[in-house]
Amino acid sequence: MVLVVAAGLAISGCGAVATTAPTRASSSTSSVRRRLGKDAPSVGALPRGAVAAAPPRTAAASHPVKGGPAVSVSSMAVDPARPGLVVGVLRINPSAVRLQLLAGSKEPGNGVLQAGSVPPADQPKLLAAFNAGFLTKQSKGGWFSQGVTAVPLAAGAASLVFRDNGVAQVGIWGRDVSMDPHVVAVRQNLSLLIDGGIPTPAASSPDFEGVWGKTIRHLRAVPRSGIGITKDGSLVYVAGKGLVVGDLVTALMAAGAQRAMELDINPMFVDAYTYNPGPAGPVGQPITPGLRYGPEHYLQSQTRDFVEVLSR
Repeated sequence: MVLVVAAGLAISGCGAVATTAPTRASSSTSSVRRRLGKDAPSVGALPRGAVAAAPPRTAAASHPVKGGPAVSVSSMAVDPARPGLVVGVLRINPSAVRLQLLAGSKEPGNGVLQAGSVPPADQPKLLAAFNAGFLTKQSKGGWFSQGVTAVPLAAGAASLVFRDNGVAQVGIWGRDVSMDPHVVAVRQNLSLLIDGGIPTPAASSPDFEGVWGKTIRHLRAVPRSGIGITKDGSLVYVAGKGLVVGDLVTALMAAGAQRAMELDINPMFVDAYTYNPGPAGPVGQPITPGLRYGPEHYLQSQTRDFVEVLSR
C-alpha cells in the first residue's frame, strides 16, 4: 500500500480555506507498473519501486466555490520503497483563473524579454506561480504568448496551451491542439509523457537524458516537474525532489492526467508556490518541501520564463 500523504490547501481567489478528509486518487495508476515494466529493460531509467503498485492517496483541502476551488494543493507518496519521497500536486481550475505565460529576463530570447517577475499590477490577484519548460533551444519546441512568437511552434511537440475562454489544454501540436484566435499562450517542451491516460513508450526509455533532458551530474533521480490535463479540464502540475521519470508519470496519473508533459528539471529550475494577499504584498508557500528558492522567487527578476495563475 502506498503511503498516505500530508494535507493541503485550497484557494478560491478570496483566500478562504477549509480542509476535507483524505480521498483516493485515480485507480488508473495501478496499471502504470505493468506498462512501464513491459517497455523498460531490466536495467534502465526506472529503478526498483519507481512506479507504485497501488494508487497513491491524496489529502487535499477544499473550499466550494462556483466550479470548485480555483487552486488546490495536495501531496502524495509515489513509491513505497522510498517513504520520504513526497510529490506536491497543484490543481488548477482554468475556468476560475487567468493563466499567463511570462518571459524571463533571458528566456525565451529572440527579442521577447520581460522583467522575469510577476508584474506589480498582477500581484494582488496572484494565486500561484510555477516554472515552465527547458531553455527553448533545448526544448525541441516553440514559445508563444500574448500575440508574440519568440520561437516557432513545432508540429508534434508536447504543448501547454492557454486560451482566452478559460480553457487550458495539454497535447500534441497539430493533433490535439493548434493555433486559433482564442489561443493566448503556448509553451512546448519535448514529447508527451502520458497520452490517452497511459504512459507513452518514450516514458520508459533507458536513454533518460537523451529523451527527458540532461540532469545534474547525470543522476537519474533529480527534481522534476510536469503538467497534465484531466478529464474534467483541470490542470495538474506536479513537482518533487529525487524523481526518476517513472515517479513523475506515477504522480501525474494518480492526479488524473489524461495527457501530460514534462516541464523543467534539476534543482535550479523546479519551483512552484501558492500565494495569499499580505500587508506588504503576496505571501507564498511552496507546494512541496525542499524547493531551492523561496516564494519571493517569482516576485523578483529571474532569467527563465514561468506561468502565473491569477484570480479572475
